[in-house]
Amino acid sequence: MQRKARGVARLALLGLMAVLGALLVGSGVALGQGPPSDENHFRCYIISSQTPQAAQSITLEDQFTTEPRSVLVGEPVMFCPPTAKTRGDQSFPIEDEDEHYTLYTAPDTASPRNVLVTDQFGADVLWKLTTPKYVMVPTAKTIGGQTFDDRDNMNHYWCYEATGPRVGARLTLDDQFSGPDLVRVTTPTLFCVPAEKVHGEDTFPIEDEDLHLACYEIHGKQKTQQHTLTAENQFETDEWQTGPWEILCAPAEKALPAP
Repeated sequence: MQRKARGVARLALLGLMAVLGALLVGSGVALGQGPPSDENHFRCYIISSQTPQAAQSITLEDQFTTEPRSVLVGEPVMFCPPTAKTRGDQSFPIEDEDEHYTLYTAPDTASPRNVLVTDQFGADVLWKLTTPKYVMVPTAKTIGGQTFDDRDNMNHYWCYEATGPRVGARLTLDDQFSGPDLVRVTTPTLFCVPAEKVHGEDTFPIEDEDLHLACYEIHGKQKTQQHTLTAENQFETDEWQTGPWEILCAPAEKALPAP
């Protein structure tokens, strides 16, 4: 429900920006949209213990594919709760504490391509994407007797291996597993593109084609505490243990460089 309300507000804002943009065209003033500021950031933790399962076949189609691609989904690799982010005097709170994602292996082949990424770390930064590596799936979490579940209206993502300029930013992260933690954001590692997913007889459409996730390696002092949770998504219901955190995924937008 929170995502739906934010989506309606965002559409209204985009409509207003389009009107303002049209009014400003004649004056030569550019009006940039920029990344959404009311979407969650996600800190992703290694899944250190889970029940092995057989690979499952799904079909994925995103903005880069020319036709649906059949891929095999392997084991869950990382679990990503929403995290609050503070950088200097800029604060990005958790917008919806019920949104969580899981990264599963879902490799495929693809031709390298360049994209221009805009997020809170930079505007129109050139990234190089190579092969798809993971599918990112909305997941419900139950921990300590409390369930966090807002899977409706969340995108599924296909995450591509990525390289780009080093960020070198220092910031504080605080989520349901750890924090506040001072971390260093270093290099891009994944760029996650909204994808339509078909699993068996179920189709999960793209909810917001403009909302991407730009994922970076993060480094800092880690606590040794593990967390046990029950995870539920379209692939499985299982008890997992999480280990150390590894990446930060920030809301982002993309553009394609001029030919």
